[in-house]
Amino acid sequence: MTEWNHPNCKFLPGLNVIVNEEVKADWNSKRRQSFIGKSGKVIAVSTPDGKRIRGDQNRMYTTYYLEFKGGEVCGFDACHLDSGSRRIAQLINIELNRERTYN
Repeated sequence: MTEWNHPNCKFLPGLNVIVNEEVKADWNSKRRQSFIGKSGKVIAVSTPDGKRIRGDQNRMYTTYYLEFKGGEVCGFDACHLDSGSRRIAQLINIELNRERTYN
């Protein structure tokens, strides 16, 4: 699907998101893993039944497709993506923890 607007969706079309480090899992391809830390624009979504993004136990299998600079497209499970603001908050927390450790 390339158009959706359910308010409970993790990501909506056009949103820039970041591939998080959870994509390092062994079952993900090296290609998917190569995008860790990179930002891309959400352009499409797929689900097991091709209709519902949210609403039943199958939503955990939602795949969001991102377009990266240069036009490359790759699909990721929702749990492997973060919105930019969430990632910034994680990085701030990491830095604060480092400062506490060394002070």
